[in-house]
Amino acid sequence: MSVIVENTITVRHPHTYLGEVMPDLPDNVYLCKGITGCGATSLALTNDVPYVVIVPYISAIENKTEQAENSHVKGVKAGVSVEDIIDHISNMKDRGERFKLITTYDSFYKCYEAINTLGMLQEFKLCIDEAHVLVSLAKIKGVCFNFLYKHFRLFKSYVFITATPNDKSLLPRAIQDVEFIRVIWEAAEKVEITEQRVKSVRECNKVVVEICVSHLLGEVEGNAYIFYNSVSEIIAVIKKLKSLEDFTSDNVNIFCANNPYNERILSKELGREFGGGNLNDCKNINFLTSGHYESCDINDEEGKSYIIVSSKRNSTALTN
Repeated sequence: MSVIVENTITVRHPHTYLGEVMPDLPDNVYLCKGITGCGATSLALTNDVPYVVIVPYISAIENKTEQAENSHVKGVKAGVSVEDIIDHISNMKDRGERFKLITTYDSFYKCYEAINTLGMLQEFKLCIDEAHVLVSLAKIKGVCFNFLYKHFRLFKSYVFITATPNDKSLLPRAIQDVEFIRVIWEAAEKVEITEQRVKSVRECNKVVVEICVSHLLGEVEGNAYIFYNSVSEIIAVIKKLKSLEDFTSDNVNIFCANNPYNERILSKELGREFGGGNLNDCKNINFLTSGHYESCDINDEEGKSYIIVSSKRNSTALTN
């Protein structure tokens, strides 16, 4: 078994974004960027290097392509064909403009097929974003991941990126020989995390309700961003909030996977006015499941984050 080599890149004070110190992400490495929000994906989508960026969730595609500076980026998901991708690359190339693709792991095969058809594999760099999911989602995304492992070295270069790397012993065998680079930030500030333990899911939800009320009443300033990776428990909390005077759907966003099951259960349990949500229109209370919490940019300098962890549910269990 190969052993990953670890090196470091130090970003000197006062820089806080990778784009401030490098024109492109390093080639052929597993990059632990050290902190979130340092602009790694943004650098890949805005520089002059042809990129395919792979993200785990459709919400990340929508979030990144909605940003004004990414108007040249083609989002690839269900409903986008190989021919659509070929046309986009060809048109951008003819106009002398940057050509970028952002895709889910599930649709990456279409990007590969389109670029290979054009004979341009050696012109594109591959960015595998949120690379920790190669371990955490292996059971349900195994086919997609295996396709990636068979083809990522065929591109001009590649970079795996995460702020939360897996234990090296857990990394897929196909990437265990990739050089590991850790970014050290001189300007990074230590984040103080306050921990509150409870004994049951019911007690946990009671605490979440109290957090929501404190924000709704203005006792705590800023909007609340509550990562609770369980739609059913989010519903339970909101049902409690609905009993409060003057509480309406205008007070809350629910960011979860956009699928028929979630749409049906939210509508049935809470009403049609609850659900959906727009990251450009954050409300006083914002619930997020993993698809939005892990991948999306939320620009709210006054926002406060709460992470709900429960060992009673696999979806909300905490691992190192």
